[in-house]
Amino acid sequence: MRIVIDTEHGLYWRDFEARYLADGRFLTPDPLAEKYYSVSPYAYCMGNPINNVDLQGDSITVLNLGSGTNQHMALLIQNEAGKWQYFSVNGNNVFFSGNHTGGRPFDDISVVDENGNPLLFDTPQQFLDSYYNSDGDKNDPSINSYGYTEGYVIPTSQEQDGVIRNTFIDISQNTEYDLLGNNCSTAVQKSMEAVGLKTYDDAIRTYRVPANQRYGESGFTATSKNSRPIIPSVSFKSIRQYNPQGIYVQKRR
Repeated sequence: MRIVIDTEHGLYWRDFEARYLADGRFLTPDPLAEKYYSVSPYAYCMGNPINNVDLQGDSITVLNLGSGTNQHMALLIQNEAGKWQYFSVNGNNVFFSGNHTGGRPFDDISVVDENGNPLLFDTPQQFLDSYYNSDGDKNDPSINSYGYTEGYVIPTSQEQDGVIRNTFIDISQNTEYDLLGNNCSTAVQKSMEAVGLKTYDDAIRTYRVPANQRYGESGFTATSKNSRPIIPSVSFKSIRQYNPQGIYVQKRR
């Protein structure tokens, strides 16, 4: 972080790029305070700067739909101007055998409005409550065709936002959809993991396999690692668990 002492008018404020600090207090609201309605607009890192980092007031939002047979997961990522853009790998969205419950024939990466301009949102709440966030025709580009009901806002830096965005686009363009290895849920997780955000319990465990004297086998030590979850609702719960610094938001209408 670049910290500059602002000596103009003899104030000697410390410029933290996104905020001014003086006498141990932040004097200006967070530039993106509207994202966190339940937190003071003058708070830094939700009042917990030891565990949380928010250098520029930037964030991503993990979007989640459903908990039954109709599920999907996507991202809102901020651009350099602080606006939110929608990113979704759609594929077939088949999570239960023989039950096609979603998807659309294209990924949502460079979404534009009816005038051909990038579709941008001021806040995650604005996105959730927008007409664009509607369930409907999978071939209609004026809506996302899902209608997400909830999201989880996680603080990141502009550099992290760029890596997450580029990783997500690379997955969309260069990795074939696969139910177990590359779907909407894993695309979100892999993009987050690219900047060090933990999305599931990936610990490697060592265990002892006992001997089987009947077959003349001796015991041995083995290792195992948990698999990345593929069900969106399970992934969403896991992401919230391992990123407790986030803020939960819901669709209001």
